[in-house]
Amino acid sequence: MLERHIFKKMPLRHDWVFIESFFGKSYSDSPKYLYEYLQKTRGDKYRYIWVLNNKSEALAKTGKHTRVKMNSLRYVYYASRCGYRIFNVRQPAWNKKRPGVVFLETWHGTPLKRLAFDQEEVTAASPTYKAQFYRQKQEWDYLIAPNAFSSEIFKSCFMYKDEGDTMLDTGYP
Repeated sequence: MLERHIFKKMPLRHDWVFIESFFGKSYSDSPKYLYEYLQKTRGDKYRYIWVLNNKSEALAKTGKHTRVKMNSLRYVYYASRCGYRIFNVRQPAWNKKRPGVVFLETWHGTPLKRLAFDQEEVTAASPTYKAQFYRQKQEWDYLIAPNAFSSEIFKSCFMYKDEGDTMLDTGYP
């Protein structure tokens, strides 16, 4: 309720970057390296909000940032107001991207197993898994592909089309 009725009525902050890796379980993966690159090249131009459930000495040494716990009130506040998002997993279904937000999905790992729409049965997820995944994927402005193999798999499993969907075949950060 606070998200929809209060936080999303507040101005969007285009100088805030919301960063999440593995649902706040670790300071790791592509979001970590993108954050460190932004720290080095952009410094204080942005405020960095890290979703991290436990303190991290490695993150503490990196520079200025705000740490929030997954699904806390502070998480909802920053997720609602940040102009940029960097994730390596799916985002919470309740948090819809606002117009003007730029969402970079880095996904994690090389897809050696079936994902999302390439799965015939989804036994470990809710019955609405594919529908939720499709809605969330629509919010991604960019998806990083680590290699040509992954790019082809991502096109299928995430239902990427050539028109309108932007996949960055850049390799991992």
